[in-house]
Formats: sequence, structure tokens, C-alpha cells
Amino acid sequence: MQQPQQAWEQIYRNCSQHDTWPKDMIISLTRHYFQPADKPRRVLELGCANGDNIPFFMSLGWQYCAVEGFDALCDAVRSRWSGAA
Repeated sequence: MQQPQQAWEQIYRNCSQHDTWPKDMIISLTRHYFQPADKPRRVLELGCANGDNIPFFMSLGWQYCAVEGFDALCDAVRSRWSGAA
């Protein structure tokens, strides 16, 4: 039997758990609490998965930093956002 970490790593390597859009709740909360006229901000996303929220925060001009614990997802983010990583 696989360990949970190995099982999830395999799921992510197979790309069977990837989204391509920012999360609606992230967009709603950001727009509600931080008006566009606010100064640029910094974002630390813990568990960024394959980086779905990166384009949203970059479009706001915010500094973005992420942490992800799965190698497969880190590889996906580096591949997808090679100029930003």
C-alpha cells in the first residue's frame, strides 16, 4: 500500500488534479478587502498547487511567493511560469 504522500504525488504527476483558473473565493475576498487603488501588496500562498492564482495576483501588480510540498506540483509551476520562478 502506498503512503499518502506517494499517492498524491502520483495523482499530481498524472495531471489528474489540475485546475487552470484562479479560485473564486480568492478573487472575491481580494476584491472585497483590497481595493484596486490600494498600494501593491505581497502574497504568500501556502500550498499553491499548480499555480492557478499566480496570474490573478500578478495582474494586480502584487509580489507573489508560494510554498508547495509536492515535487510534481513544483515542477508544474516551474514549467508553467518559467519566467516568474
